[in-house]
Amino acid sequence: MMARVAMLAMHRDGRIELPPPKWAQNRPGPIVFGPDTELPSPTALDEVRPVELRMQVRNSREGKLWNEYVARYHYLGYKTLVGAQMRYTVHARDGTPLAMLGFSTAAWRLAPRDSLIGWTPELREKNPPRVVDNPRFLILPWIHIPTSARTSSPSSAASCR
Repeated sequence: MMARVAMLAMHRDGRIELPPPKWAQNRPGPIVFGPDTELPSPTALDEVRPVELRMQVRNSREGKLWNEYVARYHYLGYKTLVGAQMRYTVHARDGTPLAMLGFSTAAWRLAPRDSLIGWTPELREKNPPRVVDNPRFLILPWIHIPTSARTSSPSSAASCR
């Protein structure tokens, strides 16, 4: 993707000449917020259990709602995730959405991560497929359930060695 961006910039600046695109660009328009992203607020885990994790498909109705929730409520907003990706919505037992999760391929080199895990240059070349990035984690702002975002300790990263 970075190579594509660089080549398009060089083409715009007149430094290189690229052939015309083979396919029409299918860029989505701006996200328009609808009433489906404003819902009631549970305050206890027993009100929502059991929860269901649903994988989101890009152009499905629920996939578009995932984009809208993230655009509206995540502090980084919505951007297309880089590389291979999986997006999930966590739903309460009544089907009400509670949280949005987005996962994508990890960066090839990330000094703090590599140092924490203890990767040598050889392990760094071999292990990136074992690491997943979590660029979007959103608990909807009206969800006030204690411990709903509990995280694990950094020592769990050591299992990637």
